[in-house]
Amino acid sequence: MSTQRHLLGISAIVRNEAPYLLEWIAHHRLLGAGRFFLIDDRSDDGTSELLASLERCGVVTLLPFLAVPGEKPQLRAYRELLRAFRNEVEWMAYIDIDEYIWPMGREPRISDFLNSLPPQVGAIALNWATFGSSGQLRYENLPTPERFTWHAQLGNPVNHNIKTVSRTACTVDFTCPHNATIDPAWSHVHTDLTPKAPLGPNGRPDRLLHCLSESVSWSAFRLNHYVIRSWEEYLNKKSRRGRAFTDYPLDSEFFSIHDFAEVQTTPPREYLSELKQEMRGLQALMPEVDWAAFQPDGQNFLSILPGNHTNSWRETLTFGHPGATQEVSLTTSGEKFLE
Repeated sequence: MSTQRHLLGISAIVRNEAPYLLEWIAHHRLLGAGRFFLIDDRSDDGTSELLASLERCGVVTLLPFLAVPGEKPQLRAYRELLRAFRNEVEWMAYIDIDEYIWPMGREPRISDFLNSLPPQVGAIALNWATFGSSGQLRYENLPTPERFTWHAQLGNPVNHNIKTVSRTACTVDFTCPHNATIDPAWSHVHTDLTPKAPLGPNGRPDRLLHCLSESVSWSAFRLNHYVIRSWEEYLNKKSRRGRAFTDYPLDSEFFSIHDFAEVQTTPPREYLSELKQEMRGLQALMPEVDWAAFQPDGQNFLSILPGNHTNSWRETLTFGHPGATQEVSLTTSGEKFLE
């Protein structure tokens, strides 16, 4: 275990994210993250083997985790990651592999932003920018921010969701996977330094109250949430895996209502060049890894759409990408993608 205390670490629980894991790490290394503390939640797509290689070359630190049948694992995972590694970093971000911290101003490194904060700030709330499919049907072997550029506008209700970056010294617990509880002597703010307040209940269960903030700020940094990616990836990965915290189904309706295309953000060419260079550098550390094995080949596009079910039903999806609206008719089983 490293004895060097880094400024920023990232904690995450990972399940079947092999095609995206390297780029997600490379992206956050460019932003100044020095440590990655990860839990492998029963992956079976090559993620476990990739994580083992990343740990052998010192890129990530893995924490053993025993799954409990019937339990949504994310909240307990964050608590165990905080307990195990709180003394190794000053700040910890708690995000998912489909979430990318994204600079919105002149400062591209969140590590420099954290260093500039007033000493009484104990936690930062990063609001989502929720991305749709950008009209894409299938996986393509390009970085996620290059593939998906259309997202919900600032005022869209979905972007009231937050994730937390907090000082480990003042982090007490979590009300939910989105929100860390900090010592009241410290302040919890948005990236524009205005106080973070929870969104009113509006019938939500108490456990979800602190998952959303009353206001939405994309000042300095936000959290790009690539919640569905392409239709193929949604079918073969996210909808089969299920949700880590709530029980709402990941079905075709979820895909359609999250296929936002209100605003476009195109990443700078310089960033994409640096990202790919960082990825190549990480790959060079692991010559034993067969990277092609982690890329979906498209052959499983309809693998969860069996045609021999008598209770099958037909569905039409309209993609939200402006100027490229597509209708895709698919036959699916009545299970609607649930595990």
